[in-house]
Amino acid sequence: MAKREFRSIASLAQEVGIPPRTLRSWVEKKLIPAPAHRGRGACYGEGHLDRARFLVRLRRAGHSLDQASAWLQDLPHDQIARMASGSESFPDSAQPGVSGPSVVGLEAAAASLQMALGNAGGRAGSAEWWVTVPVVDGFEIRARVSQGAQQAALEEIGDLLAHLLRPPL
Repeated sequence: MAKREFRSIASLAQEVGIPPRTLRSWVEKKLIPAPAHRGRGACYGEGHLDRARFLVRLRRAGHSLDQASAWLQDLPHDQIARMASGSESFPDSAQPGVSGPSVVGLEAAAASLQMALGNAGGRAGSAEWWVTVPVVDGFEIRARVSQGAQQAALEEIGDLLAHLLRPPL
């Protein structure tokens, strides 16, 4: 019987090359299943690793989390694992550039962020935190947010910019 390997959220994040907060967000959005245990004892296995790698590949190809969610619901785990490892390609409909984001998508995401920022409007006692969203090598977006909708909109803008700034294949 093969030994099962478990890892912390920090190890999983490092292995797939994303911040732990992104993994937490994906767990909250049910794109990745919750770990077997919560808190300090949280353990992530090979299935978590496969789904995280799959999501990273899709995101880097310019696809939204909604598109990724649909794929995760439709595909069997073994196919997700093969696509995550790169041993199987995405079907033509999921290839980069076929149906990726556009400047119109960027404008819509910017409008969402502006609306979310406007709705936050200086409420006394509201918590704020800084979010850094990597876009492409050497370029990132950093902003102070006070609600999840602002962070989600900022991440969407980062993804759209990454797609628009990626050099042609």
